[in-house]
Amino acid sequence: MLTKLYRGLTSKEVENIRKESGFNEVKEKTTPAWLELLKKTVSPIPLMIEFALILSASIGRWEDFFIILALLVVNLGVESIQSFKAKKALAALTDTLALNALVLRDGTLQEIPARELVPGDVVKLSIGDVAP
Repeated sequence: MLTKLYRGLTSKEVENIRKESGFNEVKEKTTPAWLELLKKTVSPIPLMIEFALILSASIGRWEDFFIILALLVVNLGVESIQSFKAKKALAALTDTLALNALVLRDGTLQEIPARELVPGDVVKLSIGDVAP
């Protein structure tokens, strides 16, 4: 194992490891906007508001119905805005990730795309580097 520290992995070892573990990347799952909105309507607080909305309509209190409907719309709007801002912040963090890595392979330092790293690679980092 100590010799691997000085020469790094061989190209053959990298191929075998990549077959097992795949590329060094996180696959993003995107959900349609309508599904996200539907999920927001079935959480506890909106469900309580929706119950009050149905109750107001069933007893004929239309002024209460419209006030509660406005609360529901405002609640969904605020949640949607917060979700959008969180996704935007996550995208900004993703952009700061290291795109390339300086790795020891076959006894030499090579600069490779960070997605091609495999478990067991010896990566050279300097002060201030972003770890790939």
